Amino acid sequence: MTLDPSEQERNEATRFLDARSAVLAFYDAIQRADYEAAFARLSLETQLLLDTWAEGGGVTALRLGQLQQDAETYTFDPKVLFAVANPVEFSDDPQEGVDTESSRRKEIHVRDADGNSRRIVLIQEGDQWVIHQPRIPMERLSPVQ
Repeated sequence: MTLDPSEQERNEATRFLDARSAVLAFYDAIQRADYEAAFARLSLETQLLLDTWAEGGGVTALRLGQLQQDAETYTFDPKVLFAVANPVEFSDDPQEGVDTESSRRKEIHVRDADGNSRRIVLIQEGDQWVIHQPRIPMERLSPVQ
């Protein structure tokens, strides 16, 4: 069974808005310093990754903005680690390449005032969209000297 094109467009628009709302909820939680709520907006795999890299767990990592790996300590901004510091635009269309989406995977694109753009992957866990980042991008971390 295929949907008519207008219904398919509405479904895609709803998926985008729901995924964007999840990212905005992450930003809001970080802004309010509610790191448990921010942590809950990450996929279970992403939570486990942060727990592995953080002394004291992932919530503590978000609160302190600090990770450790191989006896090295790194600082980070949670907004930059998972998106951009100050978003000004969210889009459903990639500036480059093609999105690889499924019924339980959504990609949205966020841009900051300087024109920096980043692709955010969200997956559906249960009935909510969560940010899914199964690896730590080292270029978003600052080594502590």
